[in-house]
Amino acid sequence: MTRVASFDVFDTVLARRVVTPEAVFHLLANRLGRDAAEFVGARKAAELHAWQTAKAAGGEVRLEDIHAQLGDPERTMNAELALERELLTRLPGAQERTRAARGNGARVAFVSDTPLPVAFVREVLREQGVLEEQDLVLVSSDCQVNKADGEIYRQLCALANVRATDVVHEGDNLALDVEAARGAGCNARLFEDAHRNRYEEALDQGPSLARAFAGASRLARLSTPATGNRERALRDVTTGVVAPLLAGYVLWVLQRARDDRLRTLWFLGRDGQVLLDIARTLAPRIGIDEDTLRLRYLHASRQAWNLPAFAAGAHGELNWIWDRTDDLTPRKLFARVGLTAEEIGPELRSHGYGDEAWDRALTPNDLRDLRPLVATTGVRARVELAASARLALFQRHLDEVGLLADEASGVVELTGHGNLQESLAAVVRATGSSSEPIGFYLALLNDGRERAMTTPRAWHESDGVGTGLLGMGGTAVVAIEAFAAADHGTLVEYAEQDGRVVPVLAAERNAAVIEWGLPFARRCVASFCRELILAADAVDARDDVREATATALRAFWDAPTEAEARAWGAFPWEDGFGRETRHLELARGRDWSAVLGALWRGELAGHRAAWAGGERELTSPAVRRCVELAVRARSSVRRVVRG
Repeated sequence: MTRVASFDVFDTVLARRVVTPEAVFHLLANRLGRDAAEFVGARKAAELHAWQTAKAAGGEVRLEDIHAQLGDPERTMNAELALERELLTRLPGAQERTRAARGNGARVAFVSDTPLPVAFVREVLREQGVLEEQDLVLVSSDCQVNKADGEIYRQLCALANVRATDVVHEGDNLALDVEAARGAGCNARLFEDAHRNRYEEALDQGPSLARAFAGASRLARLSTPATGNRERALRDVTTGVVAPLLAGYVLWVLQRARDDRLRTLWFLGRDGQVLLDIARTLAPRIGIDEDTLRLRYLHASRQAWNLPAFAAGAHGELNWIWDRTDDLTPRKLFARVGLTAEEIGPELRSHGYGDEAWDRALTPNDLRDLRPLVATTGVRARVELAASARLALFQRHLDEVGLLADEASGVVELTGHGNLQESLAAVVRATGSSSEPIGFYLALLNDGRERAMTTPRAWHESDGVGTGLLGMGGTAVVAIEAFAAADHGTLVEYAEQDGRVVPVLAAERNAAVIEWGLPFARRCVASFCRELILAADAVDARDDVREATATALRAFWDAPTEAEARAWGAFPWEDGFGRETRHLELARGRDWSAVLGALWRGELAGHRAAWAGGERELTSPAVRRCVELAVRARSSVRRVVRG
């Protein structure tokens, strides 16, 4: 029978809102107004020196011994204790575990190797609801013995008046909490839940804000129950990759908007839906309220905005209609400019595209053939007529929602080339309004075109689609867009209803994404935002977290686990414009038929947004190797034929 249930304290029943003690020192440096690198180095050196001195004297290090070497010891030690109290929180399930032990008749004890004072540890345990009056608390700074040689466990047995075999100790450190406890004759079990995962480790290498992200990621992960490998993969990636990336971007946008004295931020649908949720949670935490900056949602899409913008003088070359999708047909191409294939049937036929070809996927050669057709006077006149009708509705809608008010504003996008901002700028200018919005982008993809719009603000900027986010490939954009999926369909047009102009969506409910797991992922993002510490004097919300969040993204996107590849590979990525869309899985495992396809085509066929890292993880090594050999063989044959 267990007579004493002993628990390690840190990362077993309590956890900090950052994941390492070193992260505490970074936040403490900010609070003390000290240079972070200098202070953290001094704090670590002081602890090492105090530890060596204590060991030489046969004792254990105390917090006051450390701070005695830092200058102004009373101030720095009190600041550290105050910060620790703010950061410490009860781990999910800790209260239930300690209560269950008492319910089974065991006396509960808490044992920790820490320089923190025992009175402080006891107070925090009580404040967090895991300590009761009869419980024992042993810390090395008070007992002057530690876990490593088992002496603190022997003291526990003596204080509780039990044999070592009557004690079960639980903790997160294999050597100190399990092996050392067993070496002292106690029973022990490992508690690994609070161990950092690879995403939290990546975040913890950054500045104070990134370290706060790491802590929020861990707490959100631990506080969000998940059933099975799939949900765990959705949760771990959302809390460790998605939420930090999006939150970092949103914090940057909010502060830039405040610096620019903007009055309203319009978060463009659909990517802006989750960004707006994050902004509404975090804005008050950095001193931004509704009186300072209004946060609004605005439905947007290329389908609904670019055509009316053409009537307002933008996109004169209609370049946007030629954006490739895997199943672009003549019918879908002309639908982008408000025309049906039947309307321009004679012109299509005269260019060699009979009725039977209107629903056939276009090749690159077909696209070149059709460009002169779109440029003809007759077709262009019809496009202008359709665009003019839509322009009037769009302008009325913007006026009704307040975007045309004479005030400084900004539009928030996720990624892109600036097409939507250029469209909006043209439409706003055509009304005579001077309220052309500033554009904000997580990743602005520079395609080399000059655009008639206010210079955009980009968190990340690339030199082209192939460069991507901080050196990642172009498919990083696919990952980011998947992270920000919305629960409704895309905007296809505007229509008058009851005297107002309202957005018309392809679907009120984005069923495919919802069924994939969007509500669960959104709960994970919300949990991350709740757990994030943004104390102004400890965490610098202006820290540059681009590299830290991109490192976490690369870790996932380039080398997912099998469970992650299965869960996120099943994401229904949307390809196409407006109503003419279809859903494609980001990644799927390949079988031996892929080898035959590679031999025939000389490449591994897949849609343009296929996730290479996910497909690699879901495909057996044997198939992968044979596909590589097949591609090489096909290339060799081509060289021989050409030679």
